[in-house]
Amino acid sequence: MVTSPKALRYVATSNKRGFVGCIYLNCYIKTGVSAARHGILSVMTSHVSIGVSAKPRHNQANKAVGEIISQSLSWPRSDVEIIKGHKSQLKTVAIKGVVINGEEDEYLAKIRSKLEQNSIL
Repeated sequence: MVTSPKALRYVATSNKRGFVGCIYLNCYIKTGVSAARHGILSVMTSHVSIGVSAKPRHNQANKAVGEIISQSLSWPRSDVEIIKGHKSQLKTVAIKGVVINGEEDEYLAKIRSKLEQNSIL
């Protein structure tokens, strides 16, 4: 049985200070949208749809994706990084520096809820 990837997943790592992890977001990017559709369009089970008004030239659209996610989650822009799909509409975005004190599923549900609240559609 083939399962589709989840829109959000948590990956734990450890360092000298303890356990710090990343949340990976699978994103589908629509570039060149109108300013009214600039932002998170929808949160699906397999991906987050994001519309950016920037064209995919000179890394402008990738920067806009990072800014949209950073603002939506109130997360430092320096901790939001595209790790896969730099030249593709399908991207994996890492949100670094995540410390989960409790249940992983609950934390991912909170992140998903924040993204849905900031959806423009």
